[in-house]
Amino acid sequence: MSAATRAPQTATARRAYADALRAEAGLTSSAIVEAFATVPREWFVGPGPWQILDEGWGGYHLTPDTDPE
Repeated sequence: MSAATRAPQTATARRAYADALRAEAGLTSSAIVEAFATVPREWFVGPGPWQILDEGWGGYHLTPDTDPE
């Protein structure tokens, strides 16, 4: 799937992540929530796959692909 095709899905995933952060972290600033919902953070971490911290396991695992969702 191309980045253009994936863009609406990625925007939906960003919004869901921002809403989850609002609830989990108790964010009260709508500006911060909007930043998380709109800024493509994957642009700042280089190409995937990415290492993700798994606190339950106590280590890192790689994402299965380069899809930012």
